[in-house]
Amino acid sequence: MTWRPRRASRICTLVTAALVFDASRLDANFRAVAAAARAHGVTALFAAKSFPHPVVRALAARHLDGFDAASVGEIRELVAHDDPGRILSIVDPTAQASHCDLLARWHGRLVVGVETVDQVAAVPARAEIAIRTSASFGDRDPAVGAILDGTGRRRSRFGLDVDLATRREQVRAIRAAASGRPVGIHLHHGLVVATTAERFIASIRDALGAFDDVEPAFIDLGGAWHGIGLDGLDAAFAAIREAVPAHVEIVVEPGRLIASGAGAARGRVVGRDAGATAVGRVEMEAVDVVGVVVGRVARGAGGAGGSVGRVVTASLPPSTARMA
Repeated sequence: MTWRPRRASRICTLVTAALVFDASRLDANFRAVAAAARAHGVTALFAAKSFPHPVVRALAARHLDGFDAASVGEIRELVAHDDPGRILSIVDPTAQASHCDLLARWHGRLVVGVETVDQVAAVPARAEIAIRTSASFGDRDPAVGAILDGTGRRRSRFGLDVDLATRREQVRAIRAAASGRPVGIHLHHGLVVATTAERFIASIRDALGAFDDVEPAFIDLGGAWHGIGLDGLDAAFAAIREAVPAHVEIVVEPGRLIASGAGAARGRVVGRDAGATAVGRVEMEAVDVVGVVVGRVARGAGGAGGSVGRVVTASLPPSTARMA
């Protein structure tokens, strides 16, 4: 199928297709997350990689407590709009972004994820330490596409993901290297998408087992909240807050959840290939302003009718359509 951009607006770059997002719906989603978090004493950060667009980043800064970043490029964009009242959490498996000079320009609270004592020594001295642990160290969730652990089961390649005794030794060593700085936990769920709070609570209990009798300063549960959804967020936060001691900060990093119900495909069918049962040529058109979603698709040549909308929507891979 051939995609040809017809008209590019000031908010959309039409490469091979266009996804259009409703800014008012995104704003409402951010507000819903913020309200649920405040109601239960939860710190909410926006996963910057999930929607790298200035409008979305501004909404996140307006409503949430800060950002989660995982690359030098993301850090560069965020420090350019530094807010001393915001949090920047770096979760960096490559150990490159968390050591970059750009972090010196962030004047708000700084949290850096680590897995080794050497990484603790390399991060900025003022940074709080988040020990990366994987949800796959439990018996419930083998990591998809990761590495075999010798039992026929797969586990994550990121985070402390070894037997409990060794994990406790690693936690003690990292806490000692932190030299009194706040030390917490960052849970890496990978491809596991929770649909209830119980899934998060079980992971918390597994992770706390490596801290002996010393409670972490915070527990960052990461993302993967779209399985619970906006409607279930308040109840989930309430259940998690009840399961964790009140003095332990709970941090979440919604990303995909923010776009729930806010996006639509925009296209106009101009014809189809001879003998084809589906649309063969689509001419793309973008809306003119942020905040408007147009989902109507014109009837294609040959009377493709109601099936056209489904074909167009299915043919819009997010990797080739973005807001710019």
